[in-house]
Amino acid sequence: MESEQLNLLIDKAAAIAGSDYKLAKNLGVTRQYLSDWRHGRKPVPIGEIVLMADIAGLKPDEWLAREIVSKHAGTEKGTRLTEALKKAWGATGEAIGLCGVSVLTLAAWADFGQSYLIRCI
Repeated sequence: MESEQLNLLIDKAAAIAGSDYKLAKNLGVTRQYLSDWRHGRKPVPIGEIVLMADIAGLKPDEWLAREIVSKHAGTEKGTRLTEALKKAWGATGEAIGLCGVSVLTLAAWADFGQSYLIRCI
């Protein structure tokens, strides 16, 4: 996950939780882990990304899908995953923007509200 997106996610989740400390406690990790994630010293497990998205009031499934697909960027598997998700969300009425064989990337609008900007990288 891009550090800017991750920091926005952590900030939003921490604001809802009440503080970085309360967010870390809610996730079952230390505040140091949260700091390590924020500064790129440790990778953030997918489960914690999903939980932070949920705490922040965002769509956890979109964050989960983005993380899974990004791990396979530029590969045949990445292309297949992108197509599978496109079909799944198309069937449920979700709009997904995809570019060629690019990987789906979900980023928040500037206010990091409920709306998402869907772009391809």
